[in-house]
Amino acid sequence: YTGSLGLLSVGVFGKWIENAIAVTRSQVPGAPTGIERIQPVNGDDARILGVELAFNQRFTRLPDALRLFRPFGIFGNFTETRTESFFGEGENRRELPFVNTPERTANLALTY
Repeated sequence: YTGSLGLLSVGVFGKWIENAIAVTRSQVPGAPTGIERIQPVNGDDARILGVELAFNQRFTRLPDALRLFRPFGIFGNFTETRTESFFGEGENRRELPFVNTPERTANLALTY
């Protein structure tokens, strides 16, 4: 915690998933170029690992000329994730990114 109603935090997280689902894209045999098949496939397992940095601070130390803004504050966070998921067996086993999981996300907000 900061000295004036604020917070700085770091969090680490991990999730291990069994029977994950991924989306594959492949050319449709015999179809014109540019036509592809998008298909969900059942997989083996997946891992999601990440770290989040967050900051929250009220504007309590503003000078008297700006005292109307003292109830307000700012909040921000940044998250970095790494994912991997595995599908297939033997020489057909391959790694695909986990579905709909961005590598980086960030938020910034004004609070009251």
